[in-house]
Amino acid sequence: MGNENYKNGLRLYLNKDSTSFIRLLVWSQIWTRWQAQNPNTSINGNANVPETWDIGIRRSRILLHGQLSPRLLVFWIIGANNQTFVNGGGGLLTWSGLSRGSNAATLNFLTLDSPLYGWALLDANDQFARTFGLYAKGETGKLSYRAVLTKPFAIPESATGWTAATPAQQAGVSPRTTLSGRSAGLISLPNAYNISAYNACINNQPLWQLYTSYDFWEQESSVLPFMVGSYLGTRKVFNIGGGFMIQPEAMWSRQPRGLTALPGEIGAGLRPGQLDTLALDVISNGVYPTAARYYSSLNEADRITLMRSAADTARHDMRLFALDSFMELPMGAGDNKSSITAYAAYYWFNFGPNFVRHAGTMNLGAANPAGSVNSSPATFNGPGTAYPVWGTGNVFHLQAGYLFPKRWTRGFGRLQPYGTVSYANFRRLNDSYTMPEAGINWILAGQNAKITLHYRPRPIFSAATGTDQLGGMNRTGHRNRHAVLYVFLSLCFQTRAPELQS
Repeated sequence: MGNENYKNGLRLYLNKDSTSFIRLLVWSQIWTRWQAQNPNTSINGNANVPETWDIGIRRSRILLHGQLSPRLLVFWIIGANNQTFVNGGGGLLTWSGLSRGSNAATLNFLTLDSPLYGWALLDANDQFARTFGLYAKGETGKLSYRAVLTKPFAIPESATGWTAATPAQQAGVSPRTTLSGRSAGLISLPNAYNISAYNACINNQPLWQLYTSYDFWEQESSVLPFMVGSYLGTRKVFNIGGGFMIQPEAMWSRQPRGLTALPGEIGAGLRPGQLDTLALDVISNGVYPTAARYYSSLNEADRITLMRSAADTARHDMRLFALDSFMELPMGAGDNKSSITAYAAYYWFNFGPNFVRHAGTMNLGAANPAGSVNSSPATFNGPGTAYPVWGTGNVFHLQAGYLFPKRWTRGFGRLQPYGTVSYANFRRLNDSYTMPEAGINWILAGQNAKITLHYRPRPIFSAATGTDQLGGMNRTGHRNRHAVLYVFLSLCFQTRAPELQS
């Protein structure tokens, strides 16, 4: 029997006597499990896993049916089954920790778009900042909080820059080498130590998230996870907040073992002089084996032996912290009413040694085809519109805007110019960067319709060089010579209140 508060559920009656109607039903069954595995079970690239935990959707349904006439019944059902962290799907969690920017509503930005820094794991181990998990949220006086526990999605090893091992190779290889088929030979791996990547074989390690904020003026709504970018002068808000994302063993890197001699079984096919040169590069010069001279002359078995001897796996905890503050200050009244909106955030990122990840929103570019003119990487940014957004290091972001009174445009919309500046200092890059941006919103009908013009001179970095791939990566020239002009016209319509947007 159902609860009497729900009675017949949501019905839309189509006639006066209520015999013709449309009815909506929604239900989900969520499983949180800790379960023992059968012998010889592999999960997420880990062999012989004895037990694991997860959060998933066993089934979820949206059912719509209608009695349109005494003899005509219509019926629709949409659903999903068995959605887990290894296969993705619907029913994902939107609540997040770290910062206000990590929970940004997407239809009321002050600027054209999110600065992205707050979405620190975007599409790395989530689906556009969404995954399966549990959350608790609430308010204690002026203090709001949201605590989140998630199990991120499994990461394809090909997406991490490393490759998977056969079971016989799993011990001691970092990150792991593979025989991808005898005809293809050994897959080429990055020629570097001490550069971390996402750990594709993480097992049973949750992602812990928290964000808290204190409101000094009006208190913002926390009914939904989305946090407003600009209230257009309708609220007087000032708060400060802080948060974190922490996941043990989320990253891994290749670490040198400090060889004193090459393994005795290496080099049967090399001449003594070639073997001496190989040893000098790997042992004395400390280069990664694939970067050593005469490495390509080794047979496949010797390559694997050398890699396993010269490198080992180090796993690193991912620790991300943030402090931020948001203000909306209305001024004046009537047609003279204006407002100032400002947001500042400081991020401290630790993704493991020398991690840097690029992003280019709606990036159209791809690398020139191999063998064509200028096919080698010209920049560390990669092709298209990408630039370094996340990495081990620090980021400061500030944005501010001013909403002019209605009288300035005689009631034909309102103008809201804004400016932003981002400063990023990532350990792997040999230069930090400062990226100023500017734009203007033409507010036609509140956040329901607006047009935005935006300019961004993004930084360009020279390509990585050296056997450790830590050379180069200098910011090249003056930004006006090496930056690209963005001119966006963005028209947005919505029917719900801004604070309810996702």
